[in-house]
Amino acid sequence: MKQKLKLLGNTTSGQIFISSMLVMVIAFLCIGGYLYKNMSGYILQQSSKYIETTVKQAQERFNSSLTEMDSGIQRFCNDLAVQTILNDYNHNASFSSENFSTLRLKTMNTINYADNLESIELYSKKAQIYPYTKEPLTTAIPESALAMADEYNGKAVWLLSDSESEDGHTIMAVKRILLADYAFEHGGYVVVHLKPDLMDSIAQDLNALGDCTLELTDCAGTRVSYGKTLKDMNPDSFDRNYQLADSTSPYSGWTFSIYIPKELTSNDISWMSGIVICGFLIGTGVFLICSLFIARMISKPLSDMRKSMVIADGKLQANDRHYSNSDINELNIHYNALVEKNNRLIEQVFEKELLRTKAEITALQSQVNPHFIINALESVYWSLIQKNDMDNAGILMAMAKLFQYILKESDRITIEQELTFVEQYLQVEKFRFGNRLTWEYQVEPEVRSMQIPKLLIHPLVENSMKYAVETTSSPVHIVVCIAESGDGCVISVTDNGPGIDRATMERIQESFKNTNPVGSVSKSYGLANLYKRIKLYFEKSSELTIESEPENHRTTVTMRIHTINS
Repeated sequence: MKQKLKLLGNTTSGQIFISSMLVMVIAFLCIGGYLYKNMSGYILQQSSKYIETTVKQAQERFNSSLTEMDSGIQRFCNDLAVQTILNDYNHNASFSSENFSTLRLKTMNTINYADNLESIELYSKKAQIYPYTKEPLTTAIPESALAMADEYNGKAVWLLSDSESEDGHTIMAVKRILLADYAFEHGGYVVVHLKPDLMDSIAQDLNALGDCTLELTDCAGTRVSYGKTLKDMNPDSFDRNYQLADSTSPYSGWTFSIYIPKELTSNDISWMSGIVICGFLIGTGVFLICSLFIARMISKPLSDMRKSMVIADGKLQANDRHYSNSDINELNIHYNALVEKNNRLIEQVFEKELLRTKAEITALQSQVNPHFIINALESVYWSLIQKNDMDNAGILMAMAKLFQYILKESDRITIEQELTFVEQYLQVEKFRFGNRLTWEYQVEPEVRSMQIPKLLIHPLVENSMKYAVETTSSPVHIVVCIAESGDGCVISVTDNGPGIDRATMERIQESFKNTNPVGSVSKSYGLANLYKRIKLYFEKSSELTIESEPENHRTTVTMRIHTINS
């Protein structure tokens, strides 16, 4: 079954059928999704408006009740007897039984005229004076409530009580009393506790919305829930399963938040979903039949054309058929042109392969000559040894070792091996220049075992021979310094020759910028080829610099590279 499905997806008719079905599915999904989104959005919008209206009405009724009670509390605070008692207590710390009776009478009258007031507590600036307990102010009232009352400066601060009574949650109000008859001096605080009936009436007003959760948040951020508690609901599912409607009162600072299950607001969407699904299934069936017919009609000429394209004798065969479909005919023309070009390229590649094989044979034969020269040099060397001509014998042996080093197959050698090669090269040059040429090595022991590409130090020494030794008859001293630097090394060659003039220096620097392959950069400047080599080996981590001071008879070529430990 899996193999048949794979075969269907690899054929032209199958791909046309699958593509058509995908286009149809995408089109139906887009149209159905658009209709579903807009219709369901309209239904949810109307439900949301109804819920928001209900929340605002509950908020307004709640504010109306608080405003009515705030008026009674304000009358109590503005009463002359109450203000006189507070002023005397704050200044004289005097509180008589008559004062207690007066406050009791004023308190009972205020409670009797308000339906939802349960108790009133009066505080001076330091302690509670009614009921008279002398309890410190900061102990009786939370500091956060006092801070908000001071900030409101005479306005009531409505808060949820810290403790829950047997009848439910309660509301308390904290208000700072300003003594109007005493230059609006701060007289103390009044704390009012409301009956739980007010909270219960709010919850009952919202029961009509169904299985929802009401959350009340006071101006201090304290929350209380009615219905299904928020702790029982998964916070991650709020946005997915619940719709939030909230309203904040500018008067009390309270926020009414209602979490309504979305299933309650989306009951009217189910019938619309059924209609969309039925339309999708019917459209899919019709389009399936049409897609099969169209795919068959398009793929048949391609199938006939494929049968004519049979490879014979290692070559593609041209197709001479003509079809009624102009696109297929154009495709056939391009195919025939491709067949002709491909057969021609096959012949060219075959010829190039023959030429490459001949070139490899020639290259192998060319390696015989250097080996023959080495063998001949060694024969002459032993002949000179027998004649006791040690100077010439040493030079011939050095030249033989130079040839052997150059023909060495390994591309990477140690710095010690490279220095040995340079030593042999200088011995040969010393035979030519005599005592005018001297040299010395300043090499750290740690770098001798490091590996570098072959013939990396020799061009630096050869440069000194070219621009220092060959251009003067004065003695020349060459110093080769190699020091460890980080994970690489610094190689410098310094001579005391006449130096390199400015024009030659500019030509050498310009040759560094040449982008030709290594070996074709410059036949005159070996440093240019060396620069290209180290850039190929080490990329940006390499550096080659030249410093020449003709007036001071000093030239230094410095190379910085990364190396590989053996």
